[in-house]
Amino acid sequence: AENLEIWAATDDEGLDIVFEVAGQNEAVEQAVSAVRPGGLVVLVGIPDDDRTAFRASAARRKGLTFKLCRRMKHTYPRAIQLVQDGKVDVQSLVTHRFALDDFEQAFDTAARREGLKTVIEPGV
Repeated sequence: AENLEIWAATDDEGLDIVFEVAGQNEAVEQAVSAVRPGGLVVLVGIPDDDRTAFRASAARRKGLTFKLCRRMKHTYPRAIQLVQDGKVDVQSLVTHRFALDDFEQAFDTAARREGLKTVIEPGV
């Protein structure tokens, strides 16, 4: 995962900070690839097997800093309020919508990690 688009979009400088939120080693590898030398990778995702792996040589050569993030700490009420107040647009996060009868396709789409957010809408 070389993230050529990111490097092209940043004039070959890379990103200063990358947040990995998928909890998948492939996403951690992509974060390491996308961040600039001396950059910061924040590991937010929770891996299924409670382990995170990446190529140490790439991180070492770039002199990266890794931080782990605790995801809770009373964040849900604040997040809900931000959405209710219209300060955060969550609708744009939905990339796939399926009727209830198409639940198998919806779960397959989500399992392949296509798009950002898959929603099943009963009654559609």
